[in-house]
Parts: sequence; structure tokens; C-alpha cells
Amino acid sequence: MDGTVRIDDYAGNSNTHIASIVLPDGLKRIGQYAFYGYTALKSVEFKSVVAPAMEDSYKKDAKLTENDPGYEKLHNQFDIFGYELYYFNFIDLLGKKEPIQMILPNNADVEGYDSLVYEVYFGKVEDALRSDYVAMQNSMLTFYEYAQQVAKLKNVTLVNEKRIFLSLPSSWLICSRTSCIVARSSMENVSGNSSMSACTLLTSSLAFANLMFLIVFFAACTLATSASHSSLSKPYVVGSCVTEL
Repeated sequence: MDGTVRIDDYAGNSNTHIASIVLPDGLKRIGQYAFYGYTALKSVEFKSVVAPAMEDSYKKDAKLTENDPGYEKLHNQFDIFGYELYYFNFIDLLGKKEPIQMILPNNADVEGYDSLVYEVYFGKVEDALRSDYVAMQNSMLTFYEYAQQVAKLKNVTLVNEKRIFLSLPSSWLICSRTSCIVARSSMENVSGNSSMSACTLLTSSLAFANLMFLIVFFAACTLATSASHSSLSKPYVVGSCVTEL
């Protein structure tokens, strides 16, 4: 599901029928045992520029044998006191199964997918398939997250000032911050009460203006994306079952 930032622990409940999974843009973490027991899983499509972090889980009796596909790679690079890397996020213990087919967004600057854990689970980045999807850049995701927080505010106070400014486009920052500081200083000199400063009113206005900007901006992005996608060939379809979480 779009907007998902974390897949919960045990989210998949050992589904043995799903062959393909599509993970949304902006996903940040994959919980322990999230897709454990997915024995039919053949491919996973990631839509984020930055690879989601996988949460590990210690299990005392978890061991790889020399016949396991990931044994050599893991034990050549990680063999401290005989412990394994205790990741159970997909199908089984990391290294127990052959790599799952990885599908990445059509961005040149993907990050984190070349880590050891991802390589053992999904193979090398250069062997990954590429979808037609172009993921949001990290800076845009940060902007979008702050904008969502601003949109939820009912009463804007000085406590929210930093959040408001972080959600503003960079071209607005210098003039808006300077105006806010001057207005706050003037009011505090008169009343001595920072909670009633003019910055509160100014920040409220900026929040409203920023939300209007977001509506226009994302509408334009949607139209541009639709136009570009209409000229592309049909997207690559993987497996017999695709689940969007």
C-alpha cells in the first residue's frame, strides 16, 4: 500500500502461494519474519531509491551448512565467533535459499541494494531486472513526509516552526525565516510572550500557502508522470501473483 513505511514483523503469516511481491515507494523498514515461509516466492519488486532496512532477529540454533547457497559468501565476509547473520525477512534464514529475483526502479542512483544482506537474498544489483517505475528521490520523500505532518496540524504554534520550514521549498526559506524572526522579536519586545508572537500567524499563513503549493505541485507531477508512462511499453509483469502491501 502506498504510504507504508514499515512492514510489520510476521506480516505475511507464512503464505505459501504468493510468487511475487511489490513493495511501495518510500518503504523504510522490513520487519523480522515479514515474509518468512513464503516458499513460492520468486521475485520482489522494490520501488524505492534507497533500499529498505531489514530488521534482524537472533535465533540461537540458526545455522548455515556448507551446502547452503549463501554459506560461502557469508562466511568469507562475516565469521565472527561463529555467529550467523540472523535475518529471516524472506522465506528462510539468510543464505539458506537461492537468491530471489530482484526488480529495481528505473533510477540510476539506487542506494543500499548492493549490501551483503541484499546480495545474499537477491543477488547482485547488476543482475536485477529494472521496471519502468521511476522512484521519488530521497530529498523529495523527506519533503513529502514533512508536508504530510504539516497537513495534520490543527493549531500551529512556535513548536511547529522547524517542521513548517523543513517542508517549505528551498526558494522560500530565506525570506520566510527572516520575516518570522523579525516578527517574533518585535512581538516579544512588546509583550514578552513568545507563544503569542506574530510568527505564529505568519507560520500559519506559510503552512496554508505550502499546502496550496503541494496540491498544485503533485497535480502537475501526476499529469507529467501519466503523460510519460503513456508513451512507454506495457510494464513488466512478474510471476502469477503480485501482492501490493
